[in-house]
Amino acid sequence: MRRCLWLLLLCAAHCGGAAGAGRPWVMGYFTSYQTQLPLERVDFAALTHVAHFALRPNPDGTMRPDARLDGQADALVAAAHAAGVKVLISVGGANSAADGFQSAIGSAHRDALVAGIMGAVTAHGYDGVDLDMEPVTAADEPDYAATAAQLRARLDAVRPGMLLTAATARDLGAFYASIAASLDQINIMTYDLSGPYPGWVTWHNSAMYTDGMRFGNGRPMPSCDLYVQAYLAAGVPRAKLGMGVYFHGKIWHGATGPNQSIAGVTVTDVTFHELMDSYYTDAEYRWDAGPDAPYLSDTVRTLFISYDDPRVVAEKMRYIRDQRLGGVIIWDLASGYRASQPGHENPLLDAIQAAVTGP
Repeated sequence: MRRCLWLLLLCAAHCGGAAGAGRPWVMGYFTSYQTQLPLERVDFAALTHVAHFALRPNPDGTMRPDARLDGQADALVAAAHAAGVKVLISVGGANSAADGFQSAIGSAHRDALVAGIMGAVTAHGYDGVDLDMEPVTAADEPDYAATAAQLRARLDAVRPGMLLTAATARDLGAFYASIAASLDQINIMTYDLSGPYPGWVTWHNSAMYTDGMRFGNGRPMPSCDLYVQAYLAAGVPRAKLGMGVYFHGKIWHGATGPNQSIAGVTVTDVTFHELMDSYYTDAEYRWDAGPDAPYLSDTVRTLFISYDDPRVVAEKMRYIRDQRLGGVIIWDLASGYRASQPGHENPLLDAIQAAVTGP
């Protein structure tokens, strides 16, 4: 009887990793290195989960020391738990595969890797682990799957309800469908979808829809819906699938809008708070119907700035609800925090919360 009750609790805890019946998860990344957002200003009421970013594995499976991460952990977990929010330790990040993660998941170092991750979980009282190995190649898939399965078993042994999530690339639906049993959330990073690549044109950073638009070679333009539907078609359960919202923007220098030549164009990243403080004007604001994407068109400085605003963020949350998806991840909380606007510091997060709690 005791084992049956434990299994029922475990099953309930792993049904999508959401905070409550019918509510999508909202997991915001809190980065150890940022200084924009003080812990006491985090709006935990708008969140169901926080991903504490990030542990970085060494090639031998040990963890790279990060005094800032360790110094924040206990206070972050305590504050989140007081608000009923779960905290996961995020492992990896951009370019982490070549930086050590790829070697660490191999059979020679996997035990050390899992032990190091679980050591952080138990030392600080985290509620689970977020895997963010970037990139994951086809050759990595067997080792990644074995690592996820081993972590799943170790987390379940700690207590029912411990979570294992993954931040994923856009073209790996079949792989993540194959390991979905190990994961509570499979979150597609539906941002950074475009760039000044050979054969491309200027395009939105995170368009909602492709709207029938194609490159010259016939390939569809990237969009959130395109990748979500690909993951669903590959067999990823809807309740475990999440989208990403980017609290940053992309500045295309040398262009003024989408579908323009990339000749001589460069792209840089800008946080949402910097974008609004230093670039935004009502006169330059545009809405691209069809793709459903906002942007700024600065014809004086020749800039095309693609970003997520409250309007499209609310639309993305409606899409998640309509598609019966699990939830959303936010990269990253500090970049959307406008310290210069007292009382209105979190316009994007406020839009997400309103869409989640509204009719």
